Amino acid sequence: MSSTLDNGEAMKRPEETKEEQRIREAEEQDRLLQRKCVYLIVLGDIGRSPRMRYHALSLTKNGYFVQMIGYGSTSIPDDLEQNPSIWIRCMKEPPAFFNELPKLASYPLKVIWQAFFLTWVFLWSSFAYRFYPDFILVQNPPAIPTLGLCWILSKIYACPFIIDWHNYGFSIMSLVTNSQHPIVRFATWFENYFGSKADYNICVTKAMKDDLKKRLNIEAVTLYDKPPNIFKSLTMDERKNFLIKFSNSFPVLGDVVDGGELGSGRPGILISTTSWTEDEDFSILLQALKEYESAKNDNPDMFPKLIVFITGKGPQKIYYSEIIGSLNLQHVSIHLPWLPHDDYPKLLGCSDLGVSLHTSSSGLDLPMKVVDMYGSGLPVCAMNFNCISELVQHNENGLIFNDSSELTEQIQDWFKISGIPNKNHVLFRENIKSFQALRWDENWNINVSHIFR
Repeated sequence: MSSTLDNGEAMKRPEETKEEQRIREAEEQDRLLQRKCVYLIVLGDIGRSPRMRYHALSLTKNGYFVQMIGYGSTSIPDDLEQNPSIWIRCMKEPPAFFNELPKLASYPLKVIWQAFFLTWVFLWSSFAYRFYPDFILVQNPPAIPTLGLCWILSKIYACPFIIDWHNYGFSIMSLVTNSQHPIVRFATWFENYFGSKADYNICVTKAMKDDLKKRLNIEAVTLYDKPPNIFKSLTMDERKNFLIKFSNSFPVLGDVVDGGELGSGRPGILISTTSWTEDEDFSILLQALKEYESAKNDNPDMFPKLIVFITGKGPQKIYYSEIIGSLNLQHVSIHLPWLPHDDYPKLLGCSDLGVSLHTSSSGLDLPMKVVDMYGSGLPVCAMNFNCISELVQHNENGLIFNDSSELTEQIQDWFKISGIPNKNHVLFRENIKSFQALRWDENWNINVSHIFR
């Protein structure tokens, strides 16, 4: 059983004496010491870092022992917490009052705090348990202080330093702070300098691979996000059983359980997933939903009621919750749940249409939510940006929109009740099957497993 720790103490099993626990821990430690060890650094919430969790699981399936360091803000999925080859070390998060200080004060304080606790947890894990790293794999962003600190640690332990580039930290900072601000300029230099020192680099798109080569002369391996097997198309019975269970929390779903296929008049289910950050403008979706409400009022028999789920946590959730509460929609019900890890894939599998508002601060990363939706067989409307075509092919496996008016048209066309079936309902789901065929583990083994040998 993996250990979710912030104090270095192992978990005790029920009805186990202290002596039995000590012997078991010693045997387990000896067994793990015989395996290569990968330190996986997530300077963020582990529960909301799916790509790094998938890395950890793939590494264990290939015989490695993983020490995962990050924050434990939300629950850790069972597949990590119960995995005997993954030990999770939870860092102490920076105090909330740091956010109330001016940027020039709060940012350095956060960096010092994070650097201290990351160093402490890393050194404690290695020296107290003799788990010395054979590899250090770091999620980027955030770049500060992780890239510089982990590069130094890789030199101390004489092991490869690997970066998984999800995006650029400086581009995210530029969304809320002028790109010429001293902090952003320093962050850009820091990320470029230490990013170029990695022994191996992994990235999420071909566009990012090309950009890293052009700007920093970095040779990166493109590892597209692929869904694990928990994301899948549901059978009719699986769908019905989950909707019955979920309707206990959301009674509005009662009319969907036995309502027939989409287009028969039963309420439609639309879902969007977000981290509620600045690179997603939810006013676009809310405007489209207001237009849907108007269309339903004007043509009551042409459009069904719409049930909308927007899942996720993040800094702008309260702001948008207040806006949603003021809309007073009669035919569109909007819900903002935070779902358990096991329920999220099932709700995707029960939905009729997904919406992604992700635009990418750099224009070089792809939305994980679309990967999850495609893994569940769910067609998607996705906001247009530089490299979205690497994932969503317009009118083949989904739809791409540029503004709220285009999204409005796509949503209304998708849910319209008509005597002529919408051919895209079948076409898109059929084309998504090719995406579902290649899953994370196989993709990981093909593209990056060689780095860890």
